[in-house]
Amino acid sequence: MQVATSWIPADLADGTRIAERDTDPGGIYSRLADLGHAPAEFTEEVRARVPDDEEVNALRIDPDHRVYTITRVASDRAGRVVEVNSIVLPSHQWTLAYTWQADGPHDAPLPP
Repeated sequence: MQVATSWIPADLADGTRIAERDTDPGGIYSRLADLGHAPAEFTEEVRARVPDDEEVNALRIDPDHRVYTITRVASDRAGRVVEVNSIVLPSHQWTLAYTWQADGPHDAPLPP
């Protein structure tokens, strides 16, 4: 389905459930919240590319397929980065959909 790898600052993860394979219900984000570092903001960068050999094997896809790569950065309310997550998804199996609120007035002029 996907390959995902998370990096958490060692001073937050070491010696906690975050460092274990089973982080309990709610996963990593709930454990970060338990430590007072709940993610408050996410930034994602999405790209499409050809998979590498390791991804072809792990995802059991044809080397000619494309994959989406998503790099997600989660920050807490203080602005500290608490997770960087790299996700690789076969593009023919996933639809990516995003919703967000527009900032500013609806009648704002468009940039030149």
